[in-house]
Amino acid sequence: MTVISVRHEPIAVGLGEIKVARSSGQVVAYGLGSCVGVVAYDPVAQAGGIAHVMLPEGGATRASELPGRYADDGIDNLFASLETIGAEKSRLKVSIGGGAQMLTAPGLTDKFNIGSRNVEKVREVLRLQGIRIRGDSTGGHTGRTVVLDVATGEVTVRKVGDKEHVSI
Repeated sequence: MTVISVRHEPIAVGLGEIKVARSSGQVVAYGLGSCVGVVAYDPVAQAGGIAHVMLPEGGATRASELPGRYADDGIDNLFASLETIGAEKSRLKVSIGGGAQMLTAPGLTDKFNIGSRNVEKVREVLRLQGIRIRGDSTGGHTGRTVVLDVATGEVTVRKVGDKEHVSI
């Protein structure tokens, strides 16, 4: 886990990572293809972060150096990281972005659609925890970059090749 209180340049969230910040700055998950960026923000504490989820579930092996790698425990790790900087789970506003089907070819089955499996698992985990998703930009065949403005809680999504930014 990386905790950053105040920074001026964006805080990049790499594959399987979780980054959280408080008060100001931006937390950014660049180039989400089949991965899902799970964004959580507490407006009272002005604390937020992103988990860069790579796979739906981890099975028997866990990578402690990549706490956001799997949806089934990455979301818990994100919430725990936010609690260490003053956020409360009951106040979290959650948005998700990514989960595109990046591998497309004749004859490929849905088994290879990691993006939709990631989105499905993220939604399931959040539902089981009683968390409502406030913003969603998932699916399709285009990668995305997800940005959280920690001062305001605004989440914006930019699709690859698109000049528009969408707030979710």
